[in-house]
Amino acid sequence: MDTAIRLVDRMPVTGARVLVLTPSEVVRCGLEVMLKSVPAVGSVHFRAEVDRADRLCQMLRPDIVITFGPRPVVVPGVNVLSILSREDQEQFEKVSDLVAEGYLFDHELTPAALTDGITRLMNGEMHLSAVLMRRLITRQRDQTTKSPLTPREHEALGLLAQGLTNKQIARRLGISAHGAKRHVSNVLAKLNCPNRTMAVAEAIRFGFLKGA
Repeated sequence: MDTAIRLVDRMPVTGARVLVLTPSEVVRCGLEVMLKSVPAVGSVHFRAEVDRADRLCQMLRPDIVITFGPRPVVVPGVNVLSILSREDQEQFEKVSDLVAEGYLFDHELTPAALTDGITRLMNGEMHLSAVLMRRLITRQRDQTTKSPLTPREHEALGLLAQGLTNKQIARRLGISAHGAKRHVSNVLAKLNCPNRTMAVAEAIRFGFLKGA
C-alpha cells in the first residue's frame, strides 16, 4: 500500500501550525484549498520570502514548514515537508542525505497525501513518497557495502522504510512492542542516525534496502 494514502494506526493530530514558503501564487492557491480539508491542520501561513525562513519561523513558530525542491529550506527544530517536481527527481536522487523530514512529488499531492504526511511528521515519523522510495532503492541495487544489521534488524528497517510505527512493526514481525522498539533503536544506533528519516536515507545510500 502506498504510504501517501495509508492512515491506519495513526495518533490523532489536530491544530498543526503550517508555514508554506513559495513565491508562486498558483501554488499558494492550490495548497490553500487542499490544506483547508486536512483535519490535522489548525492554521496556515503563506510567505514568499523563502530566504527569510529562519526569521519567519521565529515569528510564526510553525510545527511544519512546507517548502519546494530537492534541496529544501531547513530550519532547525522544525519539521520540513518538501514538495518535489518531476524535474527535481534526477537532482534529488544525487543528494546523499535526506535533509527534510518528509518528501512528496507534486503530482501526488492530494488532501489524503497531505493529511498522511503532516500527521506522520507531527507524530515524529518520516514521510517519504512510496514512488520516490522505490526509485531510490532501485538506484542502489548494485551497492555492495556490507550491512552491520542483523536479519531481524533488516526486517525492521524494511518496515521503517514503509513508514510503519513501532506498534505496526511489532504486529508485522509478530513480536512485542518492546522488541520492535529495541530493533528500531539498534538500527538507528548501528547506522549512526538520530532519527528514522536519516536511517532510511543512509540505508538507501549504502544499499541496505536492496531487494525490498
